Amino acid sequence: MVQLVKTCFLIFIGQQLADAFGAKEHRKLRNLTCISTKTIRQDSEMLRDAKRPHLIFPGGGIFFYWQAGAVTFLRDNGYDLASTSSTGASAGALTATLTTNDVDFYEATDLALRIAKDAGVWDRNRGLQGIWGPMIYDWLDEILPADAAARSNKRGLSLLVTKIPSLGTEKICAFDSRKDLIECNMASVHLPWFLD
Repeated sequence: MVQLVKTCFLIFIGQQLADAFGAKEHRKLRNLTCISTKTIRQDSEMLRDAKRPHLIFPGGGIFFYWQAGAVTFLRDNGYDLASTSSTGASAGALTATLTTNDVDFYEATDLALRIAKDAGVWDRNRGLQGIWGPMIYDWLDEILPADAAARSNKRGLSLLVTKIPSLGTEKICAFDSRKDLIECNMASVHLPWFLD
């Protein structure tokens, strides 16, 4: 069942992107719901302004898996995501971080399901409420490579967090350590009461 669910969301997303990428001008894709890339052509003025394509992953909770499917499709079809920079907010921060660090989304999903099972999520009356935050932290701690902060800094990862008490948005572009990177992700995805 788990493999079927993972395969279905990746097939669905893959088909949606295959339709879009099937056109001859696949490099000119604009305005995908969850992934926005700058199109760069040799004859484009944008080449002067953009050093590399930039992926943007907005928040959206469960749409994390849509984004995971899109990234998996791009990787499977030969797109070099190592040459891109990424920005993410909320659930998109997780996608941006995992993409930047070359994490396999199938493995990430398997790990998330194992952590959920170990935490008894399926048997709790309140489901994820109150325990989801530590689960996400443990998930990131286990799935991210040891050099995640260095990779993220080198490849231009930026995460959006909400400042308290102003509720303004702040862009974090440098991570002092792997722990700092994980904590920035936790700040970006934080939902008071639900995650803690």
